[in-house]
Amino acid sequence: MNQQVQGDFLLRFGSKYRTIIAAILSLCWTGFGQLYNKQYIKGLSLLGLQVFNAYLILAANMWFFYIFVAAFAVLDAYIVGLKIKK
Repeated sequence: MNQQVQGDFLLRFGSKYRTIIAAILSLCWTGFGQLYNKQYIKGLSLLGLQVFNAYLILAANMWFFYIFVAAFAVLDAYIVGLKIKK
């Protein structure tokens, strides 16, 4: 019985804060918010793109593209989380 109550709490917590959790995950590492929202292809694509961006930063000190992709990923994860929540 106790496991059922705990599971119900986690489901309610996850659905209530889904958008914020997705945005925070995407902020921590680009693409994780999309993976949390079950957008596997988009999440893995963004993850791979940021790995390539890390190479560009080391090779040519190109920070702008890295920041742009990270900002897009956070915003996208939040918006998709809102759509899933409804």
